[in-house]
Amino acid sequence: MLEEQSDSSNQMNKEVAVGEIQIKDTNASWNGKEDVLTGISLSVKPQELIVCAGKVGAGKSSLLALVMNELKITSGKALSNGNISYCPQEAWIFIGSIRENILF
Repeated sequence: MLEEQSDSSNQMNKEVAVGEIQIKDTNASWNGKEDVLTGISLSVKPQELIVCAGKVGAGKSSLLALVMNELKITSGKALSNGNISYCPQEAWIFIGSIRENILF
C-alpha cells in the first residue's frame, strides 16, 4: 500500500518545486478505516520555517506522518519534492548521576 502512495507521489512531485510541501484538502487514516486528519491544507515553500503546536492528541504527530508519507491518504493529495529528515523528541536517561546525564 505504501509503495502505491510512493509511486503516485513520485509522479506528482513534478507539480511542486524542490523543497516544497503541498497538502490539498486531504483526509488521512492510520488503519484505512477512520480518518485521523480531515480537511488538511498546507503549503510550505523551500527554506520556509513553520511551527506546529497544539494540545496532546490534536494530531501534530499525524500531520508529520502525513508529510513523510507514512499515513494512508483517503482523499485529497499530499505532494513533496526532495528529501525529508525527521528527528523525533524522545526523553531518555541513562543510569548515572544528573551531572553525568547532562554532560554525557
